[in-house]
Amino acid sequence: MLIWNRLLIMAWAILYVLGFFIVNSASAPPEIKVLSVDYSVEESQEKITLYLSSSPEYRTTVLEHPDRIVIDLQNSFLPETHLVKPVNGKIIKSLRISQNTQNRTRVVLDIRKKAGYNIVLSPASSTQQQRLTVQITPEPSTSNSKSTLQVTHQQPQTVIYDTDKPDDILIDSSSNTPLPWEKEGHSEKPSSFSVSGSLMTRFNTDTVHNGQKESNANEQTLGAINRFIVSTSYKDMFTLSAKSDYQYAGDQEIYETHDLDLYEAYLKYSGAPLSLKVGKQIRRWGKADQFSPVDTLNPEDIRQFITLDYEDRKIPVWMADATLKLNNFSIEAAYIPIFEPMQIDYFGTDWAFYSHLKEDIRDNPAVPEPLKPYFEQMAIHSTEPDNTDLNGEYAVRVSTTLNDWDLGATYHYTWEDQPFFKSFPVKNLNLSGGLTQNDLMSALDSALLTQEMVEINYLRNNIFGMEFETIISDLGVRGEAAWHESQPFLTSSLFSTEKPVFYSIIGADYTGPGNWYANFQFSYTHISGYETNILYFKQDTAAILGEINKDIFSSWVNLSLHYHITLNENQFYLSPRIEYTYIP
Repeated sequence: MLIWNRLLIMAWAILYVLGFFIVNSASAPPEIKVLSVDYSVEESQEKITLYLSSSPEYRTTVLEHPDRIVIDLQNSFLPETHLVKPVNGKIIKSLRISQNTQNRTRVVLDIRKKAGYNIVLSPASSTQQQRLTVQITPEPSTSNSKSTLQVTHQQPQTVIYDTDKPDDILIDSSSNTPLPWEKEGHSEKPSSFSVSGSLMTRFNTDTVHNGQKESNANEQTLGAINRFIVSTSYKDMFTLSAKSDYQYAGDQEIYETHDLDLYEAYLKYSGAPLSLKVGKQIRRWGKADQFSPVDTLNPEDIRQFITLDYEDRKIPVWMADATLKLNNFSIEAAYIPIFEPMQIDYFGTDWAFYSHLKEDIRDNPAVPEPLKPYFEQMAIHSTEPDNTDLNGEYAVRVSTTLNDWDLGATYHYTWEDQPFFKSFPVKNLNLSGGLTQNDLMSALDSALLTQEMVEINYLRNNIFGMEFETIISDLGVRGEAAWHESQPFLTSSLFSTEKPVFYSIIGADYTGPGNWYANFQFSYTHISGYETNILYFKQDTAAILGEINKDIFSSWVNLSLHYHITLNENQFYLSPRIEYTYIP
């Protein structure tokens, strides 16, 4: 039966991927992805920056009544289909992006008043290939000559509004196609509300060798995750989403859990120079991928350890976040009023904190029968911080740009979201080798059983961090470092101790010809005041981590390898992937 289950899972996955290729084989997908969009202000100039997977062909039109700048990106695709971004700048009122046709993306800038603009196409940062920047200047020069805008990739072109000659503002009459809502039969603009969703279904199975599992007797050989998120938003000002999360693990022991909960719910104001976001949200700090020492605002769901992507492990928290931008300097402040711990299983799964402790003792004939019910009834009692009287978390981040270096410093006065184990109901333990079945059996001879629960609470922590990013030749270089004043570590007695920890990571990104991308990062961790009875962690730990990927088939199929290798221990994690992203 186990073999048939695995065969069915493999067949389902193959058919699922092939189905997408068959459905979309009738027409070639566009080659250029619109990855993201950003708004910024530098002195009196406002900028809209589009991050693109490769260099585009585009044409520009200027329209009146109302004033608009329209940019058509040829052979391109916007995954969101339609995006409205209120800007509320002094010149730019809002930004709209639509999939105008199957192979063309249309960008519309709503302008408050007459202005001039430049368009510059240049290499982007380490993770994107190109960026197209529209620079809006507040006071146009005077021009009386008719011309057709000829866009180049290297030098910016300037187009001037001429209020005395309305015909001149139609720079390229051949590109004056109607916007999506101006076509025949669509006289009204689309709704300001949008609804979106995502579905992740994942299966996994342990390897076997000569018909025998390569793992312990109680480990679960089959697993599944089904995560569904549905979200609605209004003009990028309000977002509300819910998440359904089902997890299954089984073989000898069956584990099932299902959560249905509010995911993100926030109000957002974006303007110049102040932006504000209040509600349940995820806020990303730092520059590194997969492991980020300064990204501490949101706890993580580690019920599947690091097998889920870093972004998928983040848990939204209630937060008020405000950012003030002044030229190339910004300061951000955040307050988190309600404590949210990391999500962790304590018993009954392969990734649980105590793994299969209860099952191992229950199935071990060497353990006296009277002891087995004691361990079977073992439970966790958690004491969380009081959420009243402004007893929450405070954080501040200062950043600037100096000579092509993005620099930042952070401080987070937080409740540590990892649990601190105050007591364990089995005393006199000394599990020097770790929480394995053999070590536990040998330690029980001198153990003292008490009628207690496993008591945990959460400690205060001060975290000081720094981050940087720059481009050196063809490499994007970035790094982070953070000092955690107090972090809990489990000891051989199954009690916790707290120690200061220094985390650091530095890495480089390279985007080469043929759509090759490589990311290499080196991390180093040092535990200050280290004690030899700390389990699982050495005083110093060095690791390399990152990813190698390549886009194929018009950039819509991506082959990648994510890796994490601990250099001073015999541990590594490899995750090869095939990702298909074009769904019309």
